[in-house]
Amino acid sequence: MKRYKMTGKQPVKLQNMKNLGSRPQKNRLQDRVDRIQQDGYKPYEDGALSIDMDVNLKALEAAFKGCSDIQFRRFSMANGRLCSIVFFDGMTNKEMLNHDIIERLMAYQKPRETTTETCAGPPAWVKDEILAVSQYKEVTMLKDALKSILEAQCLLLVNGYATAYAVDVKAMETRSVSEAKIESVVRGPQEAFVEDIGVNLTLVRRRIKTHALKMEAFEIGSQGKTKVILAYIEGIIETGIVDEARKRLQKMDIDIALAVGELISFVEDDPLSPFPQSEITERPDSCAAALSEGRFAILIDGNPFVMIAPTTFSFLFTAAEDYYDRGYFTGFIRMLRYFAFFISLLGPSAYIAITTYHPEMIPTNLLISILNARADVPFPAFVEAVLMEVIFEIVRESGIRMPARISNALSIVGALVIGQISVQAGLISPMMVVVVSITGLASFMIPKLNTKRQASVLRFPFMLLAATMGIFGIITGILILLIHMAALRSFGVPYLSPFTPSDTQGLKDSIIMLPAKYLKKRPTYIQDNIRIWKNRAEQSDPEQNSGQAGD
Repeated sequence: MKRYKMTGKQPVKLQNMKNLGSRPQKNRLQDRVDRIQQDGYKPYEDGALSIDMDVNLKALEAAFKGCSDIQFRRFSMANGRLCSIVFFDGMTNKEMLNHDIIERLMAYQKPRETTTETCAGPPAWVKDEILAVSQYKEVTMLKDALKSILEAQCLLLVNGYATAYAVDVKAMETRSVSEAKIESVVRGPQEAFVEDIGVNLTLVRRRIKTHALKMEAFEIGSQGKTKVILAYIEGIIETGIVDEARKRLQKMDIDIALAVGELISFVEDDPLSPFPQSEITERPDSCAAALSEGRFAILIDGNPFVMIAPTTFSFLFTAAEDYYDRGYFTGFIRMLRYFAFFISLLGPSAYIAITTYHPEMIPTNLLISILNARADVPFPAFVEAVLMEVIFEIVRESGIRMPARISNALSIVGALVIGQISVQAGLISPMMVVVVSITGLASFMIPKLNTKRQASVLRFPFMLLAATMGIFGIITGILILLIHMAALRSFGVPYLSPFTPSDTQGLKDSIIMLPAKYLKKRPTYIQDNIRIWKNRAEQSDPEQNSGQAGD
C-alpha cells in the first residue's frame, strides 16, 4: 500500500507523530478534584449488592441524598415477597413502569414455596415471567446500580436476592429531527443531528447500510459519565488511525464532557494550532460522506454536533452538497471558496500595506480618491482597520446571540447605521468600509464553521505585520503559516495533503472535482483505497475476470 512520505526514504508513521492529544491534560485543581471524587465514591466502588433489600435501599438513599427527583417505590408481590423500584422522576416512562413492571409483579403469585429463600444469583423468574420489556441487564455491584439509575433506567430490587435488574424504560423528551440551522442546505437531505445519540446513530445507519460500520462506545468524564461513540467503517479507514483515536479517548481526563469542542482539545495532535485538525458537522450526510472516505466520527450523547477526523486543509473547503451538482460547477465554486478564504484572511492587511508603504501600486485616479477620503480621518490605516474589524465582529456575534426574529434586521440596520455614522463623523474612510464589508462577506462563503473563525483570528496578526513591514510582512506571515501547515498532522495525516505530499487520487477531488466514474480510488493514506466494490473484485482476480470475459 502506498503511504505518504516526508522524503523519498522515510515514511510517515503514527507512532512518530507529536502526540499531544494522547497526554492526560489536567487543570490546576484536577488532582484535588480526583482525590475528592475517590474519597466520596470509595464506599460504592467495590461494594456488592446485599440479599437484604433494606440494606441496598439505605445505600442508595445515602448516595442520592439531596436529590428531590429520585423516587423509591416499595411494594409487595401477591406471594408476599417484597420488591422495590428506584428511578428518576421525569426520565422514565410511567405507563411502561406501571403496566409492564409494577402491575405484573403485584399480580405474580409463584413461586409460593420460595418466598422466604435467599439467593446470591439472579432471580431468573423475574426476567422469564415478569419483565415485558426488550432491554434489561443484571446488576450485582452498587456502583453499577448507581450508574444504571443515572442513565434513566429503572432499578428493580427483589428481597432475598443479591442481584437487581436495570430495566430500560426511558422517556426523556427529545427534539425531533429538523433542518440544519448552521450548515444551510441548498440541495440535499433536510435533516440534522439532534441531542439524542440513539437518533443520531440511526440517521447514520440509514445512510451506510453495512456491517462494516462499527460504533464503539466509551464513557468520558469522571463525574458525568457521558456516552461517546467512535464510528468508522472497518476495512476502509487506516487501522492505525482508529487505534490512535481509541487511545486518545481512553486517556481523556475530564470531569464532565458536554460538548464536542471539549473533546477536540484532547484528541487533536496540536490543540494550540490556529488550524483545526478536526471538523464539526450537524448534517448526517456530511458525516456519512466522511466515513465513506476513510475518516472517523465521534458522537456525544446530548450534543447535536459530530466531530470528524482526520482533517486536511482541502477538506475544510468541501461541502456535502458539492456531490449533488456537476463537477465543473462544483470545481468553480471550490475555487471561489479558496479565493474567498484568502480575501477574508489578507484583505484588510493588503489594503494597509499598499496604502501605507506601496501607494505606487494603486492607479493614480484611485489613489487620489483614497487620499481625499482619508484627508479628515485622524487615525492611520492600521487603527482604522482594527476598529472596523472589531465593530464588525461585535455586530456579527450580537446577531448570533439575539432572538432569531430580530437578529437579521438588527444586524443589517446596525451595520449600515454604524458604517454611515462613522464615515460622516470622520472616524473611518469609505474605502475601509468597502474593504471590511467585502472581507466579511468572503468569510461567509467558507462552508466549515471552524475555518470561518480561523480566518477571523488570523486576520489581526496579518494586519499587524502589514502595518510594520508592508508587503514583506504579509509574505513573511504566509511563509510562516505554510511552514506550520506543512509540519502539522491530523492523526498522522499530512495537513496539506493531497497538495504536498502529492497525491494524484486526492487531487481529483480537491480544488476541482472530476465526475464520479473517475474517482475510483480514495486518497492514499486510507487503507483500502478502492472506492467501487466491482473494481476491487476485478483487481483482486484479474486472470479470472479475463477468462470470464473470454468465455
